Amino acid sequence: MKAGVLLLAALAAAAALADPSATQDRRPEIVLKSVTFERTAVRGGFGASIDLGVRLCLSRGPRAEITTREVRRVGPVVKARGTTVDELGVDLGRIYPYRCSKYQIGWLVEARFVVGGGSYSARLRLRDGQGRLSAPLVFTVPL
Repeated sequence: MKAGVLLLAALAAAAALADPSATQDRRPEIVLKSVTFERTAVRGGFGASIDLGVRLCLSRGPRAEITTREVRRVGPVVKARGTTVDELGVDLGRIYPYRCSKYQIGWLVEARFVVGGGSYSARLRLRDGQGRLSAPLVFTVPL
């Protein structure tokens, strides 16, 4: 009897994986695989660079974007904050099926976020083509 139940459960799981509508209802996901934070001499208003290796899972489309919120804190006091939005689906006219892929995200960090003591934090959220939001990906670097 247990073998029959296990087989039935396995078949149900396989059917859910084979059904594209099952993945279309999934929330977008951003998973951190690696992070490189490198401070540099201040040039052109920038004082560091960040390179993230991530896995993105989403339905790409015209509303797809990554929002990055940066904060520098010294103790409980916020010394600097900023938000950047990078559109992922600007040239897309339709919503594509949910899929996962490896992705590299890199940016230069403004000097106001890294000059002085405290900590630098970045919070990234992914919006898919249907407007659904991922859970935030947050990392903090002591300065």
